[in-house]
Amino acid sequence: MKLLVVAGHGRLPSGVMDNGAGGHGFNEAERVRALASRMKHFGGASVDIGNTAINWYGYKTFQSFNAAGYDAVIELHLDSSSSASANGGHIIIKLGFGADKWDSALASFIGGYFPGRSSKIVG
Repeated sequence: MKLLVVAGHGRLPSGVMDNGAGGHGFNEAERVRALASRMKHFGGASVDIGNTAINWYGYKTFQSFNAAGYDAVIELHLDSSSSASANGGHIIIKLGFGADKWDSALASFIGGYFPGRSSKIVG
């Protein structure tokens, strides 16, 4: 299996940094890049990391991206809420696609590691 990991948020074409969610001294852009690095560490040659210097949506990278050669593409984000009681994690599936065995396994892992969310796979 060959996986491409894309870290959400990051530098926009204007040069402005989109840090995403933040709290407790952390920001989403930095944390998902750290997570992508760990995924590469454990996955080795089976994991590629997309360009972490940019915000893929800001640069419209997904519009011209060719996923040939990859079995899956995963984009990393963190949830944020103004409520201190917010918890859990989930998988978002792009409209028109259904969850496969990899999505289900990842949702199960995330739900076990970050419990508290009733819907672990959402559209």
